[in-house]
Amino acid sequence: MEDVLPILRSLGFSEMEGKCFVTLAQNKSLTGYEVAKKLGASRSNVYSSLQSLVDKGYVLSIKGETSNFKAISFEELQSKLRRNMDESLNKLETVFPEFLESYDDFFTLDSQKQILERIQFELSQAKEEILFDCWAEEVHWFRDLLIDGENRGLRVMGSVLGDVELPLKTVLIEPREDSWQQTLGRKFSVLIDRKVTILGVHHKKFATKALFTEHPGMANLLFNNFYHDVVIHEITKDFGTQLEQKYGRNFNKIIQKYFKGK
Repeated sequence: MEDVLPILRSLGFSEMEGKCFVTLAQNKSLTGYEVAKKLGASRSNVYSSLQSLVDKGYVLSIKGETSNFKAISFEELQSKLRRNMDESLNKLETVFPEFLESYDDFFTLDSQKQILERIQFELSQAKEEILFDCWAEEVHWFRDLLIDGENRGLRVMGSVLGDVELPLKTVLIEPREDSWQQTLGRKFSVLIDRKVTILGVHHKKFATKALFTEHPGMANLLFNNFYHDVVIHEITKDFGTQLEQKYGRNFNKIIQKYFKGK
């Protein structure tokens, strides 16, 4: 029962309604007195909850000299709950207040679960374009949605650090230094329709968090970052040997010139 009750509460059952329903589900049929005895609860509370369950259609009442109660089957309960949810959402849609939808503030996503749910939702809402940048280890977070987006006719392009199998038309697979993630972690970002941005870092030493916003400044930043990746990728592909000879591996000579001693 302890595993079932939290789920029933999330579906709108009160604590006592949930206990009564589970007790009835575990038995063929019971009187209100028998339910109260099994639960060790007052008969008035049990009878009130049983009547509420009957009114909602979750319990059947067998009238007689003494009323008996029987829980409906799981299949019927599932059907009723889905129908009730659909009806409630339809009603809510007609009365919900209109508001100016704006996410130009900066919101923190505090857990990997929140991050995945937000990325998956926003990717499913994309209308024209998805740009992404991540390490190979994080590709599985949204791999199927990226493929689905391209199949829907969206422009899907990305840059991935490390080898990965990703059947998209445009994916820049970049070599990497594994030592990078020891200090910087594994960065990931998604830019949707050049509007919605999600940017975060996955690191073994601290909790995974991300920033979510529709602020145009952040959208421009991520777009310019991807633009930079495309340019460097093409130049390196054509002139890689010469570039390494002149500027060092991963352009280290340039970096050291500006960040000497860092």
